[in-house]
Amino acid sequence: MKKTGEQDRPIYPLMRVITFGEFRLERLIAAPLNSTAAPDYARILPEEWDNRSSALLLLKVLLCREERRASKEDLIETIWPDRNAMNAEHAFDSVASILRRRVLWTCTGESLLLTLRTSGSTSFKLAAQPFLWIDADALLALSTQSLRVTSRGQNPLVLLEKAHALARGEFLEDDLEYAWTQGRRHTLNGARRRILYKLVDLHLKEKRVWQAEELLYTFLEEYPTDEDALCRLMILLTEQGRRHEALQLYRYTVDLLREEQRGPAPYTRELAASVRRGTALKEQATNYVATGTTIALPPGWSRSTTIKALRQFWRRALQVQMIVVSLYLYSIAGRGSTMRMEVDKMYYDNYQFRVELDTGAETGTNQLMVWFAEKMNSATIPLTHFKPDQLLKALLEPYKSSFQIRLEQEKSHHRRSFQEEIGLQCSSPALSKERIVPVKVKRRIHDLRKQMNTALQRLEADFTHRTLLTLDRSCFDPGILQVESRLFGNERFLRDFYFEESSKQHIRNFCRRFANDEAYRQRVMTREVSWAKRNALFLRNLFPIFGEQFYSTNSYEYENKARNFFHWVNQHYEEILALPDYQKLQQVDNAFIPDARVLDPAIRPAIELLNRIPGVTTRYSCQGVSGKVQFQGYNLLAVSEHDEYAYVSFARLEQSAKRTIEELLPQFPAITDAPLPGNFTLWSILRSTGDNIRFRAELVELAQRVLDRVAGQGDNLLRENNTSFVS
Repeated sequence: MKKTGEQDRPIYPLMRVITFGEFRLERLIAAPLNSTAAPDYARILPEEWDNRSSALLLLKVLLCREERRASKEDLIETIWPDRNAMNAEHAFDSVASILRRRVLWTCTGESLLLTLRTSGSTSFKLAAQPFLWIDADALLALSTQSLRVTSRGQNPLVLLEKAHALARGEFLEDDLEYAWTQGRRHTLNGARRRILYKLVDLHLKEKRVWQAEELLYTFLEEYPTDEDALCRLMILLTEQGRRHEALQLYRYTVDLLREEQRGPAPYTRELAASVRRGTALKEQATNYVATGTTIALPPGWSRSTTIKALRQFWRRALQVQMIVVSLYLYSIAGRGSTMRMEVDKMYYDNYQFRVELDTGAETGTNQLMVWFAEKMNSATIPLTHFKPDQLLKALLEPYKSSFQIRLEQEKSHHRRSFQEEIGLQCSSPALSKERIVPVKVKRRIHDLRKQMNTALQRLEADFTHRTLLTLDRSCFDPGILQVESRLFGNERFLRDFYFEESSKQHIRNFCRRFANDEAYRQRVMTREVSWAKRNALFLRNLFPIFGEQFYSTNSYEYENKARNFFHWVNQHYEEILALPDYQKLQQVDNAFIPDARVLDPAIRPAIELLNRIPGVTTRYSCQGVSGKVQFQGYNLLAVSEHDEYAYVSFARLEQSAKRTIEELLPQFPAITDAPLPGNFTLWSILRSTGDNIRFRAELVELAQRVLDRVAGQGDNLLRENNTSFVS
């Protein structure tokens, strides 16, 4: 294709590439370049490139490269890493010819694949956006343009909506596993999320709540485990009084994460806990600044560790502002801003452990969370993902000796040219007349030796990478590859450490044992270890016992009470778990795990009766726990998934039915229409006063009496009408 100036740009692109969702190529149907008529594009079918998938792969690789450009060597290594050089080059020339002549030709007779030759190397480049339009590049351009418009104080809504409309599906969805797509995909995903959240913010600013909600719901349909979008939607629903719907979304996401052997992030769990408790929510801005914030780390964490962690946190915060990756920080009323940061990372055997501090956790800075990831099986990892030095360590004999000989031959060949040049400098006519070597010659010799060392290092790295990747996997020791690998699977939550237990040495000892002791690891994963049972009991009862006091006192008083309660639970949890009443309650409640998609069985009869009442439609309900256990002055909840209070909320409650319920309510002491503790925003509810079992029975009776009264009123009205008709 000839070089084209600004004046030669067509009104419409000659070709279009759709990378989001189903990959498509479209060619402009023959029309004058300067025509103002609406463009018409025809889809390019695979038959046009003889169904050669390599031609399509070459195009996709170029789409992912910076400026749509890559060297021939880079493209060959990416597409055919395991072929020998001669065969790969021949195959590449054939594929490039097909892409140029059969795919990227235009109605003007030109090709949109350019060949560039500079300094003895050959590169390939796709034509610019005005000629070859790519939806991913258009999205990034609109995103950048919206930032400029915003900086000038103008409304970027139109630009953002255009950009959002382009992203319909995953970028190159058929090539998700390839490493060469990851950089571009990461950039596009970041831009997509920035566009989404900016649109949500603009709609909320203009009071268009339903549009913001629809955007988040649509995004979660495509990415159901995206926790940033989930948290935004949960906050939005809670602010509208739809708290149970927010929890339903959370439970659904948890189920999906559990299927992937993962768990929700700490800030997601904290948000869900806040929604469940009815805590007032406040979302922090993305430009987070913690002025005058002091964080007291647990014992054993050095000042250097603290500084390193803080630097890492602020670096991430700056990255959030620059690349606009949305990180949402939530605050609890009376507790101030929350901050999450990594304070330690360690590796033992096949596991990676990461220690995280979350100031918004249940006990604030007295709590550290540990996450872990298991090393991936090296047999499933392509050799291209290993570094050259890792492959060299795993190389078996006699391949290693043969490789060393070939490497030394290559280095000797390259070293010889430099040595000849150095020899020429040393034997110059100036040195034959003078015994002292001139400074200029010394400097030249020094520079040559430096260049030689640098060139040899590059040669060794390039030769190692290029040569080792041509070998079969059987040439490498799988055990050494497994040891050398630093590729880990998805990160999962492991456990919390509270108060004195959150020391550095204690955590490292635990992580080491978890990695090295398989029997202990299995007990940890099934939560059969003693500390897991203790922690579950502590967390289950922390806010039910101290929640109301926490909101009316300062954080120091609360943390002291939480610390004392933790020590008390640590001392007595075995006695509590062994109580017959506790075991009975736990057995009853755990017989049914709450599911947002079905009614709780213990409250279903009441819900079915309520929905039969004219003018009444229920929305959410919960059967609640079956009771509490008394022990040393505390009323304790058994560990289960059920809420403390049983309740039912209404989507529709007409005045006649509401008045009837209000008239009958004093006759049912276990039922109240007061909001749930903790500023619960679902005001149209009936809930338990504390005895959930009695509440379930009374709710059935209340619903039946309301239904009977409504039916009786209907019979009286019918009788009066009949009497009037006879008269």
